Amino acid sequence: MHRLNDLRRARTRKSFREREQIYARGSPCEFVYIVDAGELINVVVSPEGHELVIQRAGKGDIVPLTGLLLLQDGAGYRTDCIAQTECKVTEVAASEVRAILAKRPELTLHLFDLSLKRLRERTQQFADCALLSVQSRVCEWLLQSARKQGTKSVNSIVLDEHYSKRLIGLFLGGISRESISRELSALSRAGLITRNGGHITLMDISGLTQWSAKPRRRK
Repeated sequence: MHRLNDLRRARTRKSFREREQIYARGSPCEFVYIVDAGELINVVVSPEGHELVIQRAGKGDIVPLTGLLLLQDGAGYRTDCIAQTECKVTEVAASEVRAILAKRPELTLHLFDLSLKRLRERTQQFADCALLSVQSRVCEWLLQSARKQGTKSVNSIVLDEHYSKRLIGLFLGGISRESISRELSALSRAGLITRNGGHITLMDISGLTQWSAKPRRRK
């Protein structure tokens, strides 16, 4: 985080309400955002009109990241960015970012490394959508959420997120609410999770990992 101090010094602190839009796809890319608290999501729409969440940005993440090093006057945002929860961000003008990066090659390299990491994650996300069953995708999403919270335990953990079945489906490549509901119900019957509204408790992370590797079930 100390590497971002120069960006933070050129800052404006802002707060967003849950579900508030931070920027819209195609609008001028005037600002970059460092997440200080809460979670943002980046959403794209396919040519067929299907929505897909391609990034969950939490504390310390920067959005937009993939195109950060190519910021130019007149460039537009490539996604819709929405506050998934109440969040606080540091807003930095794109012109300030360019000026700082011109003087700080080590910061440029750091951001380039972060961009490559994000690109690998996105590639893996698309590969999972193409190759994994719905069962495995749901399990992997739950496990990834647990890892984001830093858990290393095989015991139960309550996910901090409050996600609707529709939003989980958008994370996983446009899976329907009905399919998400079936998979969550199956995991609940197996004693691997419990649900209370949109909150999910993972009862057995080790068991969930094994369930993810099971052969695809017939519908």
